[in-house]
Amino acid sequence: MPAFGFSVGDFIAAIELCNKISKALKDTDGASSDFANVAIELHGLENVLRRVVALDPNASNIEHVDAIRSLALSCQIPIQEFLAKLQAYESALGPIPTRKFQAGRKLQWAFHKVEEVNKMRALVSARTESINLRLAMHSSEALSRLEASSEHYDDVLVRLDTHRLDLGRISNQMEGTKKELSDQISATAKPLQQKLEDVAQQSSDTRLSVVSLTAAFASLQGSFMGLRSMCLEMLAILQKLPTDLLAIIREIQSSNVQIYALLLKIASSVPASPTWLLSSNIRFEDALGVIWELPYEYFKHWEVGCFIIYNGQCRCFLT
Repeated sequence: MPAFGFSVGDFIAAIELCNKISKALKDTDGASSDFANVAIELHGLENVLRRVVALDPNASNIEHVDAIRSLALSCQIPIQEFLAKLQAYESALGPIPTRKFQAGRKLQWAFHKVEEVNKMRALVSARTESINLRLAMHSSEALSRLEASSEHYDDVLVRLDTHRLDLGRISNQMEGTKKELSDQISATAKPLQQKLEDVAQQSSDTRLSVVSLTAAFASLQGSFMGLRSMCLEMLAILQKLPTDLLAIIREIQSSNVQIYALLLKIASSVPASPTWLLSSNIRFEDALGVIWELPYEYFKHWEVGCFIIYNGQCRCFLT
């Protein structure tokens, strides 16, 4: 995760600037021995900058890393100013300076620039120590987080061992349950198989019954179709009968109606049988007080009355 506002190019430029100053101090004749300590300090700053470049910020330490990088890049401006003064000194010597002029410039550098060199050395040393201190704090925090993570991982490992033991017990229980289920399944498999076979047999019988019913329905459908064909043929025959036959049928029907009316008239003219409820009946009363009535017509024709009485149709003479 790159730090906000900083790039690797910024630190590469600062490192190159330190190299340029070290080279300029070496190229300045007579000054390399005087300012060797400054070169050492710059070399130390270069190493610190390389360590800063190697930092890998994350979500937990990005603010601290940004502070370290900001402090590291803050020394770039005074180093550039010091480099500009060194380059001005080199250009003043010229490409082929005389020995007298060169000695004068060395004296001028020795008397007038020593204070600036000391300030530069103090600045570089202070920044280097400050950055090293920040890096040490960063490393300490990283180690603390690492130790905390290690303790957390130890706790996690302990919990994992506990869970592993629990899983072992659960696995053993599952094996026992599995064996019990297997035994139960084996015990119930045979009756279930027999039931399935019975169901299959019933299904087969049902299928045969369905096939028979289907055949019967097909036969019945054929019969209905044949009956329909016969009806259609009879309808066609009736439609083809001549009109004379239809007239004869109508005459026969009319004659039947007339005969029926004549029979009704004859039936109405035939006298009805004597009834027991007429006022002309002769009443008889026996010793028990039971009253009997006989039609007068039975006594009008004595032979008929005697025949009816002797045949048991009148109980009054039998008691």
